[in-house]
Amino acid sequence: MLQYRKGIFLQNCKCVYGAKWVQDHESCRTLKRAYCLIREERRAKAQAEEALTNPGRFTDVDFLLNMLKLWEAASILESVQDEI
Repeated sequence: MLQYRKGIFLQNCKCVYGAKWVQDHESCRTLKRAYCLIREERRAKAQAEEALTNPGRFTDVDFLLNMLKLWEAASILESVQDEI
């Protein structure tokens, strides 16, 4: 998770369809999702995004880490790492 926050998680890797991995790529439709935000979490994430000045790369993993839902964030990153 620290590598994800530092922007070096899966650095120099490619997605299953060949595109270069970037930090917000864990939501790629070609990857299986280990965890999906529930309705309340999606609402809270939307509110948090509104408060940001530059929300362009505020991912589900970022939101989960900010909410200290480490198990859920780790499950997403582990499933991505297993597929790539």
